[in-house]
Amino acid sequence: MKPTTGSNTVRRELYVLLPTAAVGLVAGVVALFAHGGDAALIAAQQAAQRGASLQPVQLESILQNTREPVPTGRGAKALAVSCHVGTKGPKLNPWGCAIHYRSGATIEYRIEVSRDGAFRGSDRTGARLIHGCCVLGSARQRRRPT
Repeated sequence: MKPTTGSNTVRRELYVLLPTAAVGLVAGVVALFAHGGDAALIAAQQAAQRGASLQPVQLESILQNTREPVPTGRGAKALAVSCHVGTKGPKLNPWGCAIHYRSGATIEYRIEVSRDGAFRGSDRTGARLIHGCCVLGSARQRRRPT
């Protein structure tokens, strides 16, 4: 006995409906997992903006590449750097950093770190300035005392 025309129609509809439902289910699962990943990324970015991951070693590593500010020529390279955090705001400003240069000079800077990771500072007299970017670990870093 041959199947009737009505059952062929139902069978064809099932052949179309079942794969479509399977694709929809897989897409829903992928979207659910992708949304969870976005939430984790957003939480990490918010923590970084609050300064939770900002450590003295990050600023020290940038300042280690500076040269002693001198009136003429190139100053001596930094030999050692030590920084300590302040207590104000999300970036724990003001930072205090002492840079020991190969010439024997030591300069203490008071440094403010902005929300975008750029920093500016000066010594106690205001005569020596230092600025640069980016304390948050960006690959592009500029550092130069002026």
